[in-house]
Amino acid sequence: MKSRVISLLLALIVALLPILPCNADEIPAMSTGYVSRGSTRVAFQYPAGCEIVDEGSIGTLLYLTESDYISLMIPKGKMSGTAAVHDYIGDFSEITELSETMNVFAVHGDENHRMSYLDVVEIGVNLLDGTGLIVCAYCPYGHTEVYDLLIKVLSSITDTTVLEDWLNNEWIPMVTKQ
Repeated sequence: MKSRVISLLLALIVALLPILPCNADEIPAMSTGYVSRGSTRVAFQYPAGCEIVDEGSIGTLLYLTESDYISLMIPKGKMSGTAAVHDYIGDFSEITELSETMNVFAVHGDENHRMSYLDVVEIGVNLLDGTGLIVCAYCPYGHTEVYDLLIKVLSSITDTTVLEDWLNNEWIPMVTKQ
């Protein structure tokens, strides 16, 4: 009986949602996406207008535009996100520890020998449940629009205060300097 009442209430709420007042400019439509590796799965929220591509264990790509996008990946072998960044990058001196659970590696387009004219920000995150996560933002040299998407997605998973501070006070001023 309880489950019928709850189901009825949920159906009523869903039916009433379209008539509730809402300013589309103030509340952007969000969708839910997933990144997974094996049985490990992490849900995240993203703006509904973005294209999402699930590449399986390789990760999930989320496009703001064709050239501005982020990728999310769960590292192999239950590795933490922060350890995975160190493992992938190798040079610890170029990795900034933002907190015990988040670090960042970034390369500006003119210093990026593998992908010239592309800015890359790679974040290693250790989630509370022990899952490691790597989130990367890619954009053409000096573009900054993708970082809003990065923050929206990551803030649906974890606290992004230290990342926002780093982006706004260090990275974005550096990449937009003429």
